[in-house]
Amino acid sequence: MTEEGVALGRLLFYEELLSSDGSFSCGSCHKQELAFTDGLARAIGYRGDTLDRNTMTLVNLAWQQEFFWDGRVKTLEALIEVPITDPREMGQDTVVLVQLLQNHEHYPRYFGQAFGSETVTFENVSKAIAQFLRTIVSPGIKLPDSLLNIPPDNVSETEFVSSQFYDNTMRAVYFRLADMCGSCHSSQVYGGLSTNFNLVNSADSLLKVPPLLNILLTGPYMHKGQFSSLEEVINHYDQHIEALAYLNRKGNEAPMVSKLSAYDKQYLPEFLTLFVDSNILLNDSYGNPKEAADYEWPAFLH
Repeated sequence: MTEEGVALGRLLFYEELLSSDGSFSCGSCHKQELAFTDGLARAIGYRGDTLDRNTMTLVNLAWQQEFFWDGRVKTLEALIEVPITDPREMGQDTVVLVQLLQNHEHYPRYFGQAFGSETVTFENVSKAIAQFLRTIVSPGIKLPDSLLNIPPDNVSETEFVSSQFYDNTMRAVYFRLADMCGSCHSSQVYGGLSTNFNLVNSADSLLKVPPLLNILLTGPYMHKGQFSSLEEVINHYDQHIEALAYLNRKGNEAPMVSKLSAYDKQYLPEFLTLFVDSNILLNDSYGNPKEAADYEWPAFLH
């Protein structure tokens, strides 16, 4: 990664030439203010076509091992071509796109600064956008000490958690959430890095476990956007997790059992406000550079 490559990738991410009619960019579906989602149940393409699945967030992709809901692509660079060329998403031809960028007043110089050659290639388009995406990083959230399982002196962590596990407190909500959901909602984004049994799909159709980071902003939820609120998601898992876990269990593992109480279901949405990273939403280095007040084409890259 280079500073010039990231800067070029950010510009291309918001470049509408990537769509066949010049009206649509990656940022059209991946909006910074919505944690790089779009607020729709299922994504809408440049011609108004409703796509098959919900738009995924782009946070912490640098650590992901598989991409798209079904994990069909294994690298960020390979991911870039799929939405650009899909006839329902952006519908652009890579040869046409390269020619448009090559004939642009400024892009050849930017590619020269980023890659050492002013000859535009689609490979370098993908590399540049992938570099930018790898910079959209959240270090995670820091829970207040009042919620953490920090036992007093002479008390083990197990004893401490067990003694409060069934209390009607936000700390106990955290304990129960971690116990019931933490095995899937883990990693840097509190979600899956690759496809897995996400307790919705069948065992022969693995999907990604979506992240909890910024989850208040990424609805509607699930891979087809079928739930418009977190309350619906919570009720779904509370009511069906035993059957879903049995259907999808690996090996001879016993079915999961819901441990959520009425208190949990009431206060989980409030608890998940702690998972909002405002840096992702407000950091100017992730936004559309052309919308900056001081933006000028010749001065963007030096």
